[in-house]
Amino acid sequence: LKNRNLRAWHNDRHVDCRGAGQSPPRSLGVWVNYDKGQLLFYDANTMAVLQRFSAAMTPVFDRAHHQFTEPLYPAIRFLKPAETQEWPSHLEFCHFHSV
Repeated sequence: LKNRNLRAWHNDRHVDCRGAGQSPPRSLGVWVNYDKGQLLFYDANTMAVLQRFSAAMTPVFDRAHHQFTEPLYPAIRFLKPAETQEWPSHLEFCHFHSV
């Protein structure tokens, strides 16, 4: 969340994770389907999808197959806010589910 914008970062590139007119979520959900190479961020209160990502496509038996090529690791980073903004007070992980 930077300047009230939620962003996903990878390799020094970012993607905004919010639809037009939506305010940033108070609770963020992350859904991973490792076998299908899918990663999804959603507002955990409203269940609204904020952003979907898919791994690189590779041809397998004449069809596209999504897959991750390396393990996934969570990473959280707080960016220094503008002088007039407060630092985030805390970060809480909750409700880990594995299917």
